[in-house]
Amino acid sequence: LLKGGKSAPMHEIDEAELRQVLEQAEQLQLQAERLRHSHGLAQRLPLGQPHRASPPTAEDVKLEQELDAQSRETWDAIVQAQPAAEQAAAAAPMASAADSSKGYLIQKIRACEAELQQLAQHQSIEAARTLPEVKAEAQQELDDDLQGLHCLFSLLEQEQRDLHTAVTREQILLEQQRRIEGALLDKIAAVKEDSGLAPPASTTRDRIRRAVDRNRSLMASMGAFMSKYYPAPPAETANLVPQSVPSQSASSADDRRVQPLADFLEDLMNLCISRPHDPYLSLQPHHWAPYVELLLRAGIAVKHPQNSNKIKLTEYHV
Repeated sequence: LLKGGKSAPMHEIDEAELRQVLEQAEQLQLQAERLRHSHGLAQRLPLGQPHRASPPTAEDVKLEQELDAQSRETWDAIVQAQPAAEQAAAAAPMASAADSSKGYLIQKIRACEAELQQLAQHQSIEAARTLPEVKAEAQQELDDDLQGLHCLFSLLEQEQRDLHTAVTREQILLEQQRRIEGALLDKIAAVKEDSGLAPPASTTRDRIRRAVDRNRSLMASMGAFMSKYYPAPPAETANLVPQSVPSQSASSADDRRVQPLADFLEDLMNLCISRPHDPYLSLQPHHWAPYVELLLRAGIAVKHPQNSNKIKLTEYHV
């Protein structure tokens, strides 16, 4: 390197050569310093201008020339070695980064090799398994899945039953709330009537009069309907007493005559109004048995639960 006069490219310089060049440069620099200090040269003088304290002798001139030549050679070697030292200093971080990258790659390669080894072992184990073992394992997994699905289905059924029970309970509560609301509204209306918010007396009388007129009209219509479709029985039947009804009074012929159907119904309706706690009518000989059977089959009247000789009008308003 010192003889060539040029520094080699950075990629061609070996680390050992760089270290050797740096050591040679340090040695040459120390040698030049010693020569300067030994001959009184404290600093490097310009060439061709020697410093003399007294007239030189021939030996001094020769020695000075030798020292000057050695100084020149040493200085040239230092100048030539300086670029190589700078390149080595610049290449040191790159070398450390390359070394770290190389170590990381080596670790990755080792990890991949270990993973490949594990996969090879797993494949060898899978290849060593027989067909019955694989079938047994698959059947076990299938059984476990089916058991889990059965448990899930049971849970869903239980949740469905719970939801159905909850919905039924909520419907019952809703119906109760509606009934309570209706009762409260009726109570509010009654309170308003008691507190003086009721309609005037003239309006009430008008309503009563209209209701009475409506009732009379309905009774007249019902009488006309009965006369047209259910006339009085024939004369030979009118004096017959039904055998199914025990006679209580047979002293006169009027008691043995059959009562018309319109009068029969009127008696039942009067008992519902005048005696609501006991609206039953005791059957007498003048109550014709076909009329009684007609009222019972049509659902207009019902028998007493304990006494079959008593009937009452069906409670349509309940």
